[in-house]
Amino acid sequence: MKAAFPCSGDMVSTVTAALVTRAGRAVAVVVDDGAPEQSARVVAYSTLGTRRVLDTGAIAPESLRLTGNLASWTNAGTPRGASLTAG
Repeated sequence: MKAAFPCSGDMVSTVTAALVTRAGRAVAVVVDDGAPEQSARVVAYSTLGTRRVLDTGAIAPESLRLTGNLASWTNAGTPRGASLTAG
């Protein structure tokens, strides 16, 4: 999945992967158009739409997984993870 959307000003971001829990929490890999590939972000969204950046770097969009409320991905080949209920 790829979707482009304006974030602020002239900056456009592309969602390269996104998953949603049954409770409505979401996690996505977002890249700002024109930015180097290593500047992707993993972003979590609460059921109220509150946004929280979980990680930045060389995120592999195809590595994004969701098991219950636990999101996992790789950053430069290193496994990472975070709870979507925390924070």
